[in-house]
Amino acid sequence: MNGHVDFPLNGDQIRLIKEAVGRKCEFDRKTRVYKNLHLHHIIGQAEGGGNNYGNLIVLCEHTADDCHDKADHGRILKKKLRAIISRRPKRMRAEIIEILKGNY
Repeated sequence: MNGHVDFPLNGDQIRLIKEAVGRKCEFDRKTRVYKNLHLHHIIGQAEGGGNNYGNLIVLCEHTADDCHDKADHGRILKKKLRAIISRRPKRMRAEIIEILKGNY
């Protein structure tokens, strides 16, 4: 299993994924810890994107808004967000996949 789930994530899963990445925006990499983080779907669920490891990234409110506002204009490319996910440490990847499987 690659961390794909076909059902909605629950509040505990969302919270644990945010904690797994250090409660920080994965895009801007600032060292501050954010209160208002979003679990963002790179490919929106309405477009067929699922709750799988390679489609979920934790973003601060500002960056998430920029993704929604600018994605159609190509300023924040989905490719760049996927690259950020690919650079996550192995341990973080494994932890997030287990959370997605419901093993927490």
